[in-house]
Amino acid sequence: MIPYYFKLAWLSIRATPLLSLLMVLIIAIGIATSMVAYTITYMMSKHPLEAKADTVFKVYLNAWNASRPYKEKNGKEQAADLLTYMDYTNLSTAHKNSKIVKTHTPVAQHKALIRTPQQAKAEAQMRYMYTVNKSFFTMFDSPFLYGAPWTTQSDEKGGLDVVISKPFNDLVFKGQNSVGKPLMIGEHTFTVSGVLDTWHPVPKYFDYASYAYNKPHDLYVPFKTQINSQLYLGPYFPIYCPSLPENITFHTILESDCLWLFLWVELNDSNQRDAYSALLKDYDEQQKQLGRFPRPINSYVRNISEHFVYAGVVPEHSKMAVWLAFAFLAVCLLNCMSLLVNKFYNKRNEIGLRRAIGASKQQIALQFGCETVLIGLVGGIFGLLLAQVGLLTARNIFHFLNISFMQMDALLVISTLILAVCSTCLFGLWPIYKAIKIQPSSQLKSL
Repeated sequence: MIPYYFKLAWLSIRATPLLSLLMVLIIAIGIATSMVAYTITYMMSKHPLEAKADTVFKVYLNAWNASRPYKEKNGKEQAADLLTYMDYTNLSTAHKNSKIVKTHTPVAQHKALIRTPQQAKAEAQMRYMYTVNKSFFTMFDSPFLYGAPWTTQSDEKGGLDVVISKPFNDLVFKGQNSVGKPLMIGEHTFTVSGVLDTWHPVPKYFDYASYAYNKPHDLYVPFKTQINSQLYLGPYFPIYCPSLPENITFHTILESDCLWLFLWVELNDSNQRDAYSALLKDYDEQQKQLGRFPRPINSYVRNISEHFVYAGVVPEHSKMAVWLAFAFLAVCLLNCMSLLVNKFYNKRNEIGLRRAIGASKQQIALQFGCETVLIGLVGGIFGLLLAQVGLLTARNIFHFLNISFMQMDALLVISTLILAVCSTCLFGLWPIYKAIKIQPSSQLKSL
């Protein structure tokens, strides 16, 4: 019976091609507009490390000793999301003596001229790089195309090793396996220990929030190497100091209360957050006894999702855009509903005849319900095509951002079709109700 009603629906659509096409286009435009806005917002807020959502945390430490708060949110003072080198060193020791911390890594930055030994100095390019521990790559599930992170010895002693990204490897080494090859970073000769495969977590959580949708840097060197080799370039070194040292050098920054590095920890178990918070509380008290940490707040941790909310990684205006887009979809569906009312009313003679020969109201409703489903499905398919065009346009306009959150995954594709069909059926209930209320006797008289 259902296939028969879908056949009748198809014949009805073919009988009124212009009206049916208009309804399909109205649905498609509404679906495309809403799904483009939703796709971008959904991909922007999608968790980039779902498997470790409750075990990886960013440390916020009460190390700011200026008279003014480091940052306030909703009228409440916040702990600093950056650490001093002194606090990082102290917490690293505490982590080694703790059974709840699986691993940790600092995330800092350096900028230098990069070239191969075969290139002249004039050909060197200025590039940013991350300085991290080797645990950075395992903590954040970074995939390797060639090689691996540097050794534990390089981590502890500060070896001249570097991990590079796939795009950088393609540019400098023509995509070949570059493990073991030399690379000049400033005046130092580093050795490539590994090449990352394509890896671009979106949003990029381990960097500054303002760069959450930019690509990661192409180079990673041991944090200890930055310390030992004093990899420091003043104008490009982001620091936040309660009061600047008189003579700013890398050495004075290390000994000062200047904040300049992030600290991420991975716990052994998702239930150990409170235990780690207690560790930070103990550290707070120790530092207060030493005359540090004067702010009237505690240190704490945030997981990646909480960090996104705190940092405003997903802008509020993008959420508003989604609501506006779905409001536009509702307007489109209201217009489609009025067209369906008109179309079903024009079939009143057919309805009266079918009712006269024994068709029930339920069968009439089923017939027009199948037609509504078919219109919604075709509108959804066209809406998907228009959405892809819209995302491609957005990708070209915002070419400086990561294109991965301007692509619909399989879940969004299926959701789009379901939304198109269900919303069309919802708004088609009133036209169907009006159709089944038509009295057969009054229509038969006009035949």
